[in-house]
Amino acid sequence: MTPPTVSNVEKFAKLRRALADMAGSANTSNRGFAALLREFGFCLRPPGGTGHVVVTHPAFMLGPDDEANYNGEHGKGNAIKRPYIKKFLKLVDSNKEALEGYLK
Repeated sequence: MTPPTVSNVEKFAKLRRALADMAGSANTSNRGFAALLREFGFCLRPPGGTGHVVVTHPAFMLGPDDEANYNGEHGKGNAIKRPYIKKFLKLVDSNKEALEGYLK
C-alpha cells in the first residue's frame, strides 16, 4: 500500500463528505451512489436475482460481517435507501487509512 499524500488525504475527505451528504439525503440515485463508490476505488458486481450489488475493494479485504452490498433495484427511480449509504459510510471510515493510501 502506498503511504497517503496530502492529495490522497484531501481526495478522501472530499469523497467522504459527498458520501455523508448522500446519507442525509432522501433522494440519492443508484447511479450517483455507484459512481461515488467507484471514485473510492470500489468494484461493483451487478445485481443478480436478489437485486443486491456486491462491492469489493482491492486495498482491503471485506469479510462476510462487512455486508458490502446494497440493493440497487428499489423503486422510486432507483433511489438508494439511507441505511445502505450509512453502512458504506461506516465501512469507509473503518478503512480510512487503506483508502487514503489507495487513492491517487
